[in-house]
Amino acid sequence: MVGARRMKVAFLSNDPASTVRFRGALIRDLVSLGHEVVSIGPRHTIADQDDLRGMGAEWADWNIERKIGSGLIKHAFVLIKILRKEAPDTLMASFIQPIILSSFSGAIARIPHRVALFEGLGFSFSDSPVGLRHAMTRVIIRRFLKVGLWFFHRAVFLNECDKEELCQRKIVSRAKSQVVPGIGIDIDEYFPKPSEENGRPLRVLMAARLVREKGVVEYCHAAKQFRERSGVEFFLAGGLDQNPSALSRDEVQALCEECGVEWIGHVSNMREEYQSSDIFVLPSYYREGMPRTILEAMACGLPVITTDNVGCRDAVSDGQEGFLVSIKNASELAEKLSIVLDQPELRASLGERARNRAEVDFSSTRINGIFISILVRDDGHGKPPLA
Repeated sequence: MVGARRMKVAFLSNDPASTVRFRGALIRDLVSLGHEVVSIGPRHTIADQDDLRGMGAEWADWNIERKIGSGLIKHAFVLIKILRKEAPDTLMASFIQPIILSSFSGAIARIPHRVALFEGLGFSFSDSPVGLRHAMTRVIIRRFLKVGLWFFHRAVFLNECDKEELCQRKIVSRAKSQVVPGIGIDIDEYFPKPSEENGRPLRVLMAARLVREKGVVEYCHAAKQFRERSGVEFFLAGGLDQNPSALSRDEVQALCEECGVEWIGHVSNMREEYQSSDIFVLPSYYREGMPRTILEAMACGLPVITTDNVGCRDAVSDGQEGFLVSIKNASELAEKLSIVLDQPELRASLGERARNRAEVDFSSTRINGIFISILVRDDGHGKPPLA
């Protein structure tokens, strides 16, 4: 790294496992360029520590919960101490809660360059109906976010709609905003694995957090229409969640039993699930950034059926890598599933185009280069621009 200054980059999240999984390739690239990396988040498990150590990164525990609750001021002051001790040149915060808390903490700790990464706007900007308490929570989060983003130098989004949402609401300025097309996928890790069908049932897979807006109910109701059809199996991968609209264990089990879907729970190695599947489905009406599950499935050569929804339509072109369907429409989803299930040649061509697009548009080689240009800078000097 002749002529380049060695820098320290901190990744802040309320879910260290997501840092390891979603930022792993980026961390390795930064380390290979001679930079230091530290992951800051709650309770890094032994597995997380081992993974980070293998990447050449360090970690610091910050005991914050994913669910927004009390004690936020205390958590902010603890974060200030951590940031002062670690003294990164750049801080990148992901998810709404860490972004809000690190806005003030990062400024007080005098971190030279501060980046907010929005991997979707989620519950805070969803149109789904909620009770008075959760509606007030949305209002409070949006107001805190508007103040907090003033303290960041850059706000990064994964699709144009999310950027426009916050810019039009005057929560963030256009001058600070930038769109990066997705989180990079290691296409050498996620790749198609030829499967010998030999009369085996076709396998349809959905993988998501078990939140109602992810389309779990619609997926199961679509699958129910195939209960009497032999030669096709439906699987649901995903763990229970703390989101206000999350499904309970009893709800998931009853829904899957009624509709003939096998719930396989949280899966640590999704690559094997993609490679043993034939079609990937995500009927989401959540405020997605760009769903990583879709990108991983595409890299593994699966045709994707998803919704004409923010983030989802940025990853899949209708009729090219798969199909787009209307949100909350189980019948349309079942119709597109039937088309893909009944036509092996179409299934193969959609999967091939999905893999090709993953290689060209969403590879970690391309995307990480963009992120590194954002993170490794020498022009951050504390006070963010007012524009």
